[in-house]
Amino acid sequence: MLDKYEISFMNRNLKDKFYSNYPGVALLSVSEKEELEHFLKSEKFIAFDENLKKVSKAGDGNMNIVLRVVTNRNSFIVKQARPWVEKYPQIVAPIERVDTESKFYLETSKISFLAEHTPKIIGYIPQHFILVIEDLGECSDYMHIYKKGNKLSKSEIQALVHVLAALHNIKIQDFPSNENMRLLNHEHIYHYPFKNDNGLDLDSIQFGLKDLASSIYKNQTLVDKIHRLGARYLENTHGSLLHGDFYPGSWLATNQGLKIIDPEFCYIGNPAFDLGVFIGHMFLSRHSNEDIKMAIDTYSASSPINEKEVYSNAAIEVLRRLFGIAQLPLDLSIDEKKELCQVVVPMV
Repeated sequence: MLDKYEISFMNRNLKDKFYSNYPGVALLSVSEKEELEHFLKSEKFIAFDENLKKVSKAGDGNMNIVLRVVTNRNSFIVKQARPWVEKYPQIVAPIERVDTESKFYLETSKISFLAEHTPKIIGYIPQHFILVIEDLGECSDYMHIYKKGNKLSKSEIQALVHVLAALHNIKIQDFPSNENMRLLNHEHIYHYPFKNDNGLDLDSIQFGLKDLASSIYKNQTLVDKIHRLGARYLENTHGSLLHGDFYPGSWLATNQGLKIIDPEFCYIGNPAFDLGVFIGHMFLSRHSNEDIKMAIDTYSASSPINEKEVYSNAAIEVLRRLFGIAQLPLDLSIDEKKELCQVVVPMV
């Protein structure tokens, strides 16, 4: 089953392939304004006497196309999943992920604190793999924290941890397994970054990165540990509702406060995974040990957590971001990345 979601370099026209595999399904585009207006009217998201004034991309979506639609009366966000990753169209991805995301927002909407920190659903069109959500206005994600001199404030760290803890307090039995998205995530967290022959030219990203990655590939004890943790990631389907990709690109600073978005990888599992991903990005953005300890202590104050599991997940998140396809705008020299590896490898 995994092979279906491995990287496949597709020498074909994605648009033609999409219409061939999904006849009758709309394929949204920022450049086809008239078609989008007709579609939204036919689906009754805008009135027939309402007109589109502007259509633009709402941020740099990784997984899906995300459009901001502005009419003469309203504005909202239209998000569509395709059978590929929007940022990396050579990677096949399960199109049904949008259904799981809609269910995530349905669950968070039931809890007032979480509803304040997630966008409201306006509508869902399952036959077209489209989710329509509220427009949070002009806002910014937290990707800037990777640049030197930019850090999360203590209050921002605490706010993010409180949202995560509240999310993990949701205990539900009937929730999609999101198995295919987890298979995709599993490949790019636990396998692809640690394969010497994965085809990724790391030195084109930063000279010296290939040699640094080689020192990881050759550490068979480490790689075996990572693979074992990857198997646990796939097996674990009990516990709490997880975001599944809790990193700075999924956090928004808006006029309404902190918002959490893009839960396509959500599933029921071990909270240490989510918190570990968060801590991993604190390492990648050079937060102090004191800040990292404060984050874990803040979480532990409301929910017990296995710190060893948190740090193991954090370490793997650091390594896969350094050596995998999902690169970040890190402001780190090759020597700084080497030092970071020396810090996190023993945590696995």
